[in-house]
Amino acid sequence: MQFPGKITAGSVVDDPVTSLDLFPTALALAGVSAPPSLDGRDLLPRLSGEVPELPRRPLYWRVGQQAALRAGDWKIVRSAQRGEAGPWELYHLKEDLEEKNDRAESEPAILEDLIGEWERIDVEMIAPLFR
Repeated sequence: MQFPGKITAGSVVDDPVTSLDLFPTALALAGVSAPPSLDGRDLLPRLSGEVPELPRRPLYWRVGQQAALRAGDWKIVRSAQRGEAGPWELYHLKEDLEEKNDRAESEPAILEDLIGEWERIDVEMIAPLFR
């Protein structure tokens, strides 16, 4: 991103964000307050260096039967197989950025916690418009 006087040239921000954060950030740049019901957060305080890091939060995805949730260094992923939801997979991104080592069997408590978090968020979402 480039914003002379606000974002230092060549700076790197590696906090996990989602595309939902772009709209609240654009509103902030325009001097407009985002409504509290809007998903996403204003990234400008982080991009400008005003805050050293963003508060942690789970990042949630759902597209049809495909789903994912990232919480810190952990991520769960569920792919669709023949239109049905497949099994959840678990990855530790700090050690396995390429998601090659599924740890669902070796870390069942973490998997269960993340599935529970995904389900808590999912019940707040509207039903999918397509499958």
